[in-house]
Amino acid sequence: MNITQTALKFRTTVYVLIAFLAIAGWSAFTSLPLEAAPEVKVPIMIVTTVFPGVAPEDVERLVTNAMERELTDLKNVKKLSSTSAESFSAVTIEFEADVDLDSAYQKVRDRIDRAKANLPADAEEPSIVEINVAEFPMMLVNIAGNYHLDSIHHRHSD
Repeated sequence: MNITQTALKFRTTVYVLIAFLAIAGWSAFTSLPLEAAPEVKVPIMIVTTVFPGVAPEDVERLVTNAMERELTDLKNVKKLSSTSAESFSAVTIEFEADVDLDSAYQKVRDRIDRAKANLPADAEEPSIVEINVAEFPMMLVNIAGNYHLDSIHHRHSD
């Protein structure tokens, strides 16, 4: 006897089982705590420095390397990486998942303050950017159509 024939033979039992599973599922769903926008801590900080009008190689040599030297021996760092572009330096610090971010931020701030002595005078003040998932958009919407910009402008100016 296969499962279909057994289910047809004991259909009342199957209905009761389905009802029980539906009620148990609904009960579990409604008892779960839900948040509209839960706070997610991402243990990543980015130190950015602007050095206007300087080639990427010079930014790396004068700014990025100085920052990396100070940030290299921080505790609980999973990964340290950097990017140098024209007039811009970014050092990304990825911490271990269990690190206290407030304490880590203060340690990074202290290291940057020490590194500022080795930066060129024309370089702008370094800034620390903490990655915060709540600041990222939930959804991006693009709308396209066969309208020219002039026709849209004329409609709104009437």
